[in-house]
Amino acid sequence: MSNILTYDPSKISVLVNGWKCVALEGVTIAQGVRPFRIVKGINGINTRVRTQDTSASVTLVVKQTSITNDVLSYIYEQDVKYGTGGFNLVIKDEAGTTYFATGDASITELPTVVFNSELTARSWHITCASGVVFHVGSNFVPSTSLF
Repeated sequence: MSNILTYDPSKISVLVNGWKCVALEGVTIAQGVRPFRIVKGINGINTRVRTQDTSASVTLVVKQTSITNDVLSYIYEQDVKYGTGGFNLVIKDEAGTTYFATGDASITELPTVVFNSELTARSWHITCASGVVFHVGSNFVPSTSLF
């Protein structure tokens, strides 16, 4: 018997300080640096060295008409004015096991804004300085425990 696994974009949740972002067109998560680097040694013997950098970057693509733009703008404005722009960010696939979280997110810059005859999206770039938990999962949900 085969299981048909289905991805549902409406099941992706993005929470900013507990508030659920709405009208998202896309989410991109990228690890900041690789967790290990190679240090080349003499005689062709190399060593793998762990880095302590747990940073990541996130891009939220938001519909032009979404209140999410107002929420993110307010956070950015407070950060520029008072330096209080750090926030909690959680991204989760509710129909699967992919999960991302940090308590040290900040908006890098305001998105480029385009006004024309079509509805356009706003791309919000977020830097996650540290404390990142990132699990790249699947949409497989076993009927019984795997462990």
